[in-house]
Amino acid sequence: MNSASVVNTLFEKKLITTAGRKAVVGTPFLYRTTPEFLVRFGLKELEELPKPEELAEDMSATVSEPLPPEPMAGTVRAREYHEDVEDDDEDGEGEED
Repeated sequence: MNSASVVNTLFEKKLITTAGRKAVVGTPFLYRTTPEFLVRFGLKELEELPKPEELAEDMSATVSEPLPPEPMAGTVRAREYHEDVEDDDEDGEGEED
């Protein structure tokens, strides 16, 4: 799973900042939340956030089976299109005046 776009968004909104690098091969960045994170989410301290185990329990209780994929934005099903089209001329030929 690529999380780069999520991390970039959090950076742009100043919700996280770098906290150094981990002393392992590749020296990945370490991140921490900012005071703005707490403000935006209405928290006094990070301990108010749910634990990962609590989130997993909540998710399993609310999602019994996967949701079907949503149609792509901007697509129109043929039936919807035909319902919106006004066609007073049933033979497909225009009226002559």
